[in-house]
Amino acid sequence: MDICERLKVIRKDLGCRQDEMAEKLGVVYKTYQRYEQGKNLPTITFLIEIAKIGYNLNWLITGHGDRFTSQHMELDPLIKEIWDWVKEESEKDAKIRDWFEIEFQRKFPEFSDWTHKKKSRVPQVAIEENSRKS
Repeated sequence: MDICERLKVIRKDLGCRQDEMAEKLGVVYKTYQRYEQGKNLPTITFLIEIAKIGYNLNWLITGHGDRFTSQHMELDPLIKEIWDWVKEESEKDAKIRDWFEIEFQRKFPEFSDWTHKKKSRVPQVAIEENSRKS
């Protein structure tokens, strides 16, 4: 079972349709669909929302550990302030967002594997065209 399948498990646990789950977690419906299909990687913001409703991110990302945390996650005010800043800055600057993605991939090998699988689906022609533009 991979992240996509575990996201479906969470959604079914909560008895939600995809559109309801997207709204609950603060993402656009199409974005949530792409997460469940494995076409896009969940953002850090999205993962924090999953943790807030009581799911263990270690289980979601790696499949190891318990599905649920012992209680809903409450962010310490300082951590929340830092998190809000990270979210705001990453929305303004793609470099920061890319840096977080790289760091996340280093921490969780499954994310790295998923990213490589996703990139391998991109037609080679598109990759070659982008490299010529650079």
